[in-house]
Amino acid sequence: MTKGIVRALAAVGLLGLTASSAAADGFKSWTVCGGSSFATCASVRLRVTGTKVTLGVRNLSGMNGTYGGTVFTAIGLSNVPPGINAVIPASGSVNSMSGPTRGSNTPRPWQLVNDKAVGGGIWLDLAAKNPGINNGIASNCDMGSLPGNASLFMTPSCGANGVTNGTVNRGWVVLSFDVTETWDPSATGTELMVRGQNGPGGANTVCVTGENCAATDVVPEPFTIALVGSGLAGLGLLRRRRKRDDAA
Repeated sequence: MTKGIVRALAAVGLLGLTASSAAADGFKSWTVCGGSSFATCASVRLRVTGTKVTLGVRNLSGMNGTYGGTVFTAIGLSNVPPGINAVIPASGSVNSMSGPTRGSNTPRPWQLVNDKAVGGGIWLDLAAKNPGINNGIASNCDMGSLPGNASLFMTPSCGANGVTNGTVNRGWVVLSFDVTETWDPSATGTELMVRGQNGPGGANTVCVTGENCAATDVVPEPFTIALVGSGLAGLGLLRRRRKRDDAA
């Protein structure tokens, strides 16, 4: 076997290994409304890169006629492949959690659990949760009904389709943590659970995709529109080039 063939086979093997490893990573997003006690709305983005999980969360409560005072107290993932568990640091909390807050509030990061019962018995594989409404994720749609003595994250996504005064708001609360293995959430059918509370000691609602949490339409964000526009422009340029080539 010549050296050239050996190098070619090695390159093919390396490409196959790289493709296999990369295929395990993935991205999935949800924009949903629903709930077990009262309807609430959420937009969540899940990205898995290697063994790092990043969750972007927006509380859209108040859109589509839903109650705007809902505060998220847990975000969970179900239908995660067996053997994948959260790596819980000594602090017990997610690695990082940041985002817009209400005024000068300084909410703390949420706890990280491998908990199958968060959300009233909903089967969950991974969850970031907060024991109460304090440090929760609120919407700015109905600030008058939010607890005054709680320190809150607050996503600026009020109004129908996440629009306030004609402007699309893009504030996200971002959580990150590590897991024992990587996976592709879009390929494995990973589902989302959002738990909300309507005030200290108030009613809880659990929004589970695939059960009581239906997809809802949201106006595309400016960068999404820009990407679509650039794609269309690229197609137009390609067509013009083909016409010139045919003419030549």
